[in-house]
Amino acid sequence: MSDNRHDRSMPADGIELTRLLGNLAGLVRLLADVRTLEELLEIAGEHVRAGLRCASVSLSRLEPGTTTLRTLINVGDLGPTEQRWPNDETYSMQDYGKWRRIMSEPQTWRQMLTVTCDDAQGEAFALALLAELGKQASSAAALVVNNAMWGELYVTYERVEAANGTDDRSYLQVYLAIVESALARVAQIQSLVRKRVVSGQAKHPGGAQRSRDGL
Repeated sequence: MSDNRHDRSMPADGIELTRLLGNLAGLVRLLADVRTLEELLEIAGEHVRAGLRCASVSLSRLEPGTTTLRTLINVGDLGPTEQRWPNDETYSMQDYGKWRRIMSEPQTWRQMLTVTCDDAQGEAFALALLAELGKQASSAAALVVNNAMWGELYVTYERVEAANGTDDRSYLQVYLAIVESALARVAQIQSLVRKRVVSGQAKHPGGAQRSRDGL
């Protein structure tokens, strides 16, 4: 009887699973040490792209009280108009009816929206965005932090076939859970820092002013 632990002829799907699990484990370890949102976004974006082997990954924040998504980072094979750290890249969900409906109801937040360039029923804005980015397919998933809508994870693919795998959708859910947990922890850290700053200013208002003035 052969021992799989010593079988060097591991099937291709086994090698792929091992690679993905290693990527996920690495992401968890790295995110455990992050303290800033920028660092979190960069690490998450690069790991999702490497893990799914997609063309690009974008993370966007839903601006409070609006239906506007503001893209914070793009990584990977970017489109002609994309920047890694965009200054003012926004999308109105009013232009994307299907995605707006998913994002607007808590019971549908865990649904994903996949768009392909050959979809005859695809929405005009979603198809136009694919064409602008020079990609054939995309998948979008909501980021939910502390039971509230935080934003969006958007991945693109060079080929239609790459976006249709059920495995990719399952792994994307795992990435979402890891990133959401890290976002919640960083938000908590930043909240504590703000409280300490406010508390310090209340106790030493003159000292806080001198500090800001560089004295």
